[in-house]
Amino acid sequence: MTIHFEPSTLAVCLREETILSLLNLRQAEGETLESVISRLAELAPHQPTYERGLETKEPVVRRACPENHGLKYKYRLAFLGEELGANTLSELFGALVDSLALVAAEATEKLASMKSRKRAFISRDRGSIHPGRPDLKTLKTATGWWISANIGRVDLSRALDAVCEASGLEVGKDIRFLI
Repeated sequence: MTIHFEPSTLAVCLREETILSLLNLRQAEGETLESVISRLAELAPHQPTYERGLETKEPVVRRACPENHGLKYKYRLAFLGEELGANTLSELFGALVDSLALVAAEATEKLASMKSRKRAFISRDRGSIHPGRPDLKTLKTATGWWISANIGRVDLSRALDAVCEASGLEVGKDIRFLI
């Protein structure tokens, strides 16, 4: 069987889960897969970096991508078939928030309205992360959400439960730690 491509066409192998995620991102019934990929490429640079809340420009974490699988991350998480990695739990949560913002913006907005005890899980306002404690560190993700830089295992577990509640996903199935 011979397949003919237009001169500007590029053939790429994608996993079935990736194609399903991309199809779920269509905003309009008639939107093509090509336009979804194009829109995502404009929204997210190939390797987004995160800004520290202390106004430094030092790169903190990069999302794992096929040509970077050799990078060693201390923590790794699978989110809808995509692998995310980071050296701290707060950076890992930031990578998850960015991925969620690209896949389901409405779930991210819902997560922003949820709180963990006193602080918000995510916020567009830096002061909402640690109310009354401007001395505590925060991180700003590539998609513009502020998160706490003080995240431990229990905090991340609560945050993952909140992400699942906001998005209708399931811990262990749609979001899981990788060993």
